[in-house]
Amino acid sequence: MSRFRLRGFTARLVAVASVLTVAASALPNAVAQSSSDQRSALAGAAGPDLVAARPGASGTATPVAAPGTATGAAGQAVTTRSTTTMVTGHRVRLETTPGSPPAVTVLPSGADKGKKPEQAAFTQLQLGGDTYVVPNVAIPYLSTIDIRLFNLSYLARAGLDDEHSATLPVSVTYSRPTATTLPGVTATAPAGGKASAGIDKGQASQLGELLTTQWQRAEKSGAPAGKLDGIARIELARSGAEKLPVAPAMLGSAPASGEAAGPAYRTLTLNPITRNGEPGHAIGFVQNVDDLGLSPNGVELGFVLVGDGYPNTFSVPTGTYSITTTVVDGPIGDYSVPSAFVAEPEVSVTADTTVDLDARKAVPFETTLEAPLETPEYRQDMMTFTRTSERGGDRRVQATNGSLLSMIFMRMWSFPGDDFNDNDVLSATPTRPVTKGSFDFAGLTQYAQDPTDTAAPMRPSYRLAFPTEGRIPDSLTNSVGQSDLTTVRTTIYSDKPVPNHFVDLYLPWSVHTLGVEAPVVHPGEHVDHWYSSAPELTLWQEAVTREEATDPEPRYIRIYGPRRSVRPGEQISQEWHKGPLVPSPIAPYLYENGFSISLVGGNPTDLPMDSPTATVCTACRQDNNGMVYIRPFSDSDPRHASRTAEDRTSALSFYRNGKLAINRAAAAPGHTYVAPDGLALPLLAEAATYRLDWTSTEHRDPAISTTTRWTFRSGGDDPAADLPKDMFCGPDTSRDCSLLPLLFLNYDLDLTPALTAPAGSPFEVALRVSAQQAAPAPTGVSATVSVSYDDGATWTDPRPATGRADGTFALPVQHPPLGETSGFVSLRVNARDAAGNSVEQELIHAYALHG
Repeated sequence: MSRFRLRGFTARLVAVASVLTVAASALPNAVAQSSSDQRSALAGAAGPDLVAARPGASGTATPVAAPGTATGAAGQAVTTRSTTTMVTGHRVRLETTPGSPPAVTVLPSGADKGKKPEQAAFTQLQLGGDTYVVPNVAIPYLSTIDIRLFNLSYLARAGLDDEHSATLPVSVTYSRPTATTLPGVTATAPAGGKASAGIDKGQASQLGELLTTQWQRAEKSGAPAGKLDGIARIELARSGAEKLPVAPAMLGSAPASGEAAGPAYRTLTLNPITRNGEPGHAIGFVQNVDDLGLSPNGVELGFVLVGDGYPNTFSVPTGTYSITTTVVDGPIGDYSVPSAFVAEPEVSVTADTTVDLDARKAVPFETTLEAPLETPEYRQDMMTFTRTSERGGDRRVQATNGSLLSMIFMRMWSFPGDDFNDNDVLSATPTRPVTKGSFDFAGLTQYAQDPTDTAAPMRPSYRLAFPTEGRIPDSLTNSVGQSDLTTVRTTIYSDKPVPNHFVDLYLPWSVHTLGVEAPVVHPGEHVDHWYSSAPELTLWQEAVTREEATDPEPRYIRIYGPRRSVRPGEQISQEWHKGPLVPSPIAPYLYENGFSISLVGGNPTDLPMDSPTATVCTACRQDNNGMVYIRPFSDSDPRHASRTAEDRTSALSFYRNGKLAINRAAAAPGHTYVAPDGLALPLLAEAATYRLDWTSTEHRDPAISTTTRWTFRSGGDDPAADLPKDMFCGPDTSRDCSLLPLLFLNYDLDLTPALTAPAGSPFEVALRVSAQQAAPAPTGVSATVSVSYDDGATWTDPRPATGRADGTFALPVQHPPLGETSGFVSLRVNARDAAGNSVEQELIHAYALHG
């Protein structure tokens, strides 16, 4: 495994890559999730971006109705719940709430006893509006076992969930008179090689054990997995009045007989040709770009493998297709063999069609710096693409994050000298502009010092981006001059090395990151250089992670900066994790790293799916609905914000005119983290005084805590906010909102890089009082400060801080000798504006002292 990692790419993905290759081949029509919901991925054996369903991995939705219930009281989203035992013996609960993604929980069943982790995992798919959950042990058998037997939505509709049926009706097609005995299956006498049968759910786990055993034997012998001796097909049979869903087309098959007529199908043949002109292997995507309705069950793409025993020919509806694959010189599971990205992004299939995937047309992706590096640095290259359907928006195939599976299998990155993927040069085939939908491409190169060289001072790193709209260009050879670079000088505050510092790149056609992690960096100052061949297309966003605890396991806080464009030759200076960490005034981005914010009240359909700059206001009201999205932590730079802080305990309460309206608490890490982020506040129509209290406590040391109390006035006649065009406030985007007048504090303290100040010396407490992003600056602000040197047991009297010309406040204090303190300074600040809105903040262990 390389010492440099794509974010989200872990060693355990490498360990199961060959297994996933087998598994993925059986799912050529796995759905690509929209950018607003990347939680369902193509394969679920490992990694946070791939896992779709695991035991206990469920969302929370209330209220819960009986199976089949779909409506509730006016304005109330009612959840339906069903539990189904599948043919492998796994018990899965499905919860569906209108307007929200389905929540899946794999319940304890004993069906995974003796299985390897990759065999005990699951894949969740959304096909044609239905939710499929496929145990990985069944994936190699999907050419034999009907995938509709894993359609939880249909099984619930048809009354085949556990509440209504103890059996699953199937039909078994035999390929010869003597066949494998299927445990738990009771069949009638076969007629013409086909028998009606029922699977006893109480014995279904025995069938799962049979599949596992045969898979394990195939792995040991090297034989293909996925066949049951003498049995050609096990299909779901119709039950009652509920019509069977159309079966997704599998490799080499047309729609099942007897089903409703659909579009005409044609044979599409892929012919991989290596750079040496020899037959090769391919892995990638086949996407219908005309209309989702042309694909079976509304499936947008097919994830396909060609060669290594996998079919080169399969059936597709007539239409226009995008074929984006990597052609590999050797076996698909061998990551050391040469490969090339081969794209045919617009292929018309109106008759049987053969497409040559010719790697001989590929050109190398190569990057050089005109000013050579004084010290050879480690280089990492990556390529990515985005192909949308003609409908555009979120209907796309991407080679990043939510489709991380493609990044792993398609070798679209290079770690020179690495024993996992040592292809020294990436390459891709130039393309012509498409006429339907869009096809865009980008390359990324990083130079950074060897992270194992921990004794050496930090040397400059380089992050270089080469995005191209519309096509893969004729040449991928790039040279970057010194004057073209943006120089970023960064100071990191931490008492130990920082686990990672990475930069994401956001492009107009993609709200997904194209970024690459930097090596472990040392506290203090270091220099980065950025470059984009199309600066007008590229937004940069940094994030720095700081370790907060190591016991019982490492815990981190990762803080993100704003997304911004940069200019060639620009000089940027910045500081990260300069404490103390406090709630952030920044408006969160709607789309972050493949995920989207769920707006209070539900997500509207007209949100800008292609905008990486779209935000939701920090605290707004619309009618009597308050909507708050306060991110847990910001550092001395108020533009910085963390996304979560789940390693902490927390408590939250909300008062209306002094009366408690909301009271919530989380007892320990691992429980739902309570924060004013995505919080709905019940407001009164008339003008009223509100108070929102939030306390966050470090689990490793309960003495370390942050408490913030916001007090503010608001009423139904508050003036409408003048929001930026890309900022939203709630589900009804056609109507105005008003901004809630919350005040926020940030601290700019003269600390060492290890976050300490000298004991026994004078010190200045400097702070800033601000409104939320997009709100007018508060007027008539005053602030007082109290200090504690015994972790909050006693406090100095509040003293007024002096306002300065830049809008900040300062108060000089005298630190006692170190022996007269707990080793830390705690702060209590109270700030108020002319309208009577206030914020009180108490920071226990705001910063440390050194002798």
